Formats: sequence, structure tokens, C-alpha cells
Amino acid sequence: MSAWESVPADMRTLEELTARLLIDEQRFNSRKEEEEVTGFATFKGRKCFKCGKIGHYKIDCRRNNQLDPEVLELLGSDSTQVKVFGDDLHKEVANRWKHILLNGLTKEKKSELSKH
Repeated sequence: MSAWESVPADMRTLEELTARLLIDEQRFNSRKEEEEVTGFATFKGRKCFKCGKIGHYKIDCRRNNQLDPEVLELLGSDSTQVKVFGDDLHKEVANRWKHILLNGLTKEKKSELSKH
């Protein structure tokens, strides 16, 4: 049961909810500030549980931005690194295709292209 659910139904007003949320936010911010001040000295010795390096936490690890190697393997090789299909496309054609691949086509354009 949450703290809000423990409030009697007749006291569950927008004002009461707003007041409780503001109090919770103040508590959270004061704890966060306290952790920043008191935790700084011990932060240097902390070891990241993701990469094993010292000086940051797992949540702040730069490796969080990297894709899982298994996912990359499932996706196959990076086609931008291997030139298999011959010469590059004309720049104007490539620009138009890039836009279409990223944004799709409108219904009107799809209909127009299907006629040809």
C-alpha cells in the first residue's frame, strides 16, 4: 500500500496530494544534496560494477551507451564498413532515399509510386 492509499478517501484532494508531493520532493532533494556532500570523499574509491573501473558508479558508466555485443551480432556486420554493392549512389538519389528511409512516405506519394 502506498502512502497516498493510506490517506482516508475523504482527504484525497488535489491540494493534499500537491502538499505531499512537495514534501517528498524536498526530502528527496535534501537527501540528494547530503549524499553529494558526504559521498564525494568516498566516491573516488567506488568501483563500477559494469566496467570495473574506479571513480564512477554503474549508472554513470560510459559503457551504458554501448550496445550489447550479442545484439550487434544478431544484427549482422556493419554494412557501412564493407563495400559490397559497387559504386556509390548518386548524391541526389542517396539523399532522397535517406529521407524516405528515415521518415517514410506519405500515402499520396505511395499511391503515386505504385501507379508507375
